[in-house]
Amino acid sequence: MVKIYLKDFINRIDKETFITIHSDYPREIKTFIIFIGFLILDKFSNISLKRIFDSKIINIPEEKTGRFRTLFNVLLVINSVILWIIAFILVISLYQIKLTAILNGFGIIGIIIGLFSQTIIADFLKELR
Repeated sequence: MVKIYLKDFINRIDKETFITIHSDYPREIKTFIIFIGFLILDKFSNISLKRIFDSKIINIPEEKTGRFRTLFNVLLVINSVILWIIAFILVISLYQIKLTAILNGFGIIGIIIGLFSQTIIADFLKELR
């Protein structure tokens, strides 16, 4: 198995390469690169979270695993939604569209979701103890 470390990858990308990518390619190619990058990031994060979950679920009694699997699936969906919202914001910023109203809307939606999910999160944290 080949291990790729993030610090090695970042050290290989120098400032000149970033400026060349930023200035030479049209917006459509940048949009494609962003979407492919976030697709890879989404799959990688899902696989990582599944490995962590599978290692932790061994210690949980059998009658509680169904509930934890459901909460874990909700966590995976939330993870994917957050990643794709970030990708969407990056693509919109490439086309120089003002983001202030969109970000304010996301903030209000986040507050609403947070208020509605308080009981779910409280139950989840109670079950972890």
